[in-house]
Amino acid sequence: MAIFFSANAFGQRIHSDSQVILDNQKNPDIIEINQLWKDYLASSPDSLYNNPHWNKTEKEKFSSYDLLRSEGGLRLYSLAKDFSAVKNLVLSVKPIDDRHYDIHSMYYWMNPNDCPYILCTTHVLAFRDKSGKFVLGNWLPYYSRNWKTVNEGVITFHYQEYDRNNKKIKKVKEFLTFLDREFNVKIDHLDIFISNGFSQTQRLKGFGYDASETGVSDKDDLGATTDIYNNIIYSNSAMGEYYQHEMMRLIIPKYRNAHPLLLNGLAEYYSDTAVMRGVSFQEHFRRLDKFLGEHPDINLKEFDNFDSGNLTESNYLIGMVIIKLIDDRCGHQKILEALKTVHTDDDLRNLIDKELKISCDNIDSVLRALIKDYASNGFRGRQWR
Repeated sequence: MAIFFSANAFGQRIHSDSQVILDNQKNPDIIEINQLWKDYLASSPDSLYNNPHWNKTEKEKFSSYDLLRSEGGLRLYSLAKDFSAVKNLVLSVKPIDDRHYDIHSMYYWMNPNDCPYILCTTHVLAFRDKSGKFVLGNWLPYYSRNWKTVNEGVITFHYQEYDRNNKKIKKVKEFLTFLDREFNVKIDHLDIFISNGFSQTQRLKGFGYDASETGVSDKDDLGATTDIYNNIIYSNSAMGEYYQHEMMRLIIPKYRNAHPLLLNGLAEYYSDTAVMRGVSFQEHFRRLDKFLGEHPDINLKEFDNFDSGNLTESNYLIGMVIIKLIDDRCGHQKILEALKTVHTDDDLRNLIDKELKISCDNIDSVLRALIKDYASNGFRGRQWR
């Protein structure tokens, strides 16, 4: 059962326009649904409360009932809240079967040169509830309605094309035990959706397009995300049931205020394969080492506060280096303490200075030297089993 909170006075109200024909519209449902959507976006969609515009079944099933709020990749409503200029434009409202309508809309802001920056396009359902009133619903249950579902204890696997892997299912169960034992994180339910690829995962979540596609790599179909509010992992057929990086994300609710570099570093530190997005750790470190060599002005005392485009995965790699430093010099217990106490860059610098005995003036040279070492010799984290 979901827990609801009161609508926050500071919740985000997103302005919505529509290019759908509303005047002299022959289908009155479209007019009603367009208004429903406009009202919903004006009702603080980033806030968790008993929103009357959303369907009751999903409000009872999901902790964060609008899955676009919590899907784990774009974090749409968080972006909309941070950038108050974000607007919504309804592109179409059309029936897709005898019960459901698809609301296809675009989130964007206007750049100073009057060119729109498009965050994403989304699909949300509208249908009549038992009272006959139109309500909103997620795209996920509709898109996956014909998928194969398999229950394994607290885990439910959803397959776009069924190809069960018992070894990976076993590893998922073992990793949940590891999270409970080492991080005191007990998962009471977990849904894993296994699509044919990341592009299909995006469709599953309700995205038609999102801005991350502008930086895709040749390994993009290995991408996945985790909804930490609802314990949903969006995996793909290449990774299958067991996607260790995403499973590690399940610790975030317990350590929500931890410094992002610690959480990102842990996501890969316990890797079975020393591969991220189809590329070896060593190759990732080579790219980062090369980039840093070309930019001597960057001071890693500021950690990952630099823009390397899509040339490197600096937010993960620098996090991995720091996690390994903590583990090697102080042990696992210090990692747990850091997750609870290290929130800001200053906190992290203080930990490195006081606990790791690396002065702030030396952080840049130490991190650069380690990155160069891992570029030459490869990186190995800790085995979790």
